[in-house]
Amino acid sequence: MPDAKKRTDILGSAIVLISVCLVTALLLFVAHQVTAPQIEKQEAQQTEALLLELLPDAESFSSPGDAELMEGILDVYWAENGAGYVISAAENDFQGRVTVMTAFDKDGMITAMRVLDGPETLTENRTALPAYIDQFTNPGSISGAKVSADAELFSIPAGASYSERAVISCVNMAILQYKELISRGGNEDPAEGGGN
Repeated sequence: MPDAKKRTDILGSAIVLISVCLVTALLLFVAHQVTAPQIEKQEAQQTEALLLELLPDAESFSSPGDAELMEGILDVYWAENGAGYVISAAENDFQGRVTVMTAFDKDGMITAMRVLDGPETLTENRTALPAYIDQFTNPGSISGAKVSADAELFSIPAGASYSERAVISCVNMAILQYKELISRGGNEDPAEGGGN
């Protein structure tokens, strides 16, 4: 009979363990259902605040419904009052992903950019410093002096670090995406389509 008692003990322990796992899973599911909408709301508010910081002339933003995103582009935000666009792009550097948001005003001028994340950007990496970022925003125009004449993109300087290359690549992707959006409909509501 000791074998029967041992089997009963093992079965009882297994039932208790399974019950604990099921209750834990249920509690985690309920916690997720309660907190997920609040987290999404907070993230949306943070994104809206960042967009308004990058493009202060805007009042509110929407996502162009039919915009075809190019490779490397994460999001496109259109200022509903026609003030411009904010385009988020990502590129991998040697240590991980770098994400950059680039703002374009209604005239195609790069007005601001923000390096959101990357392996080095929160430390002493110069790609996070205002002087580095300002090189993209001072003359800033897509057809300006800092844009190469043939491709109309920022060139990557010799000796640039992987992170610098990733940042410049993100800005260039944003420029290409911006040009595609403008070719479809200018600064009208991009969701309505149209062209010039």
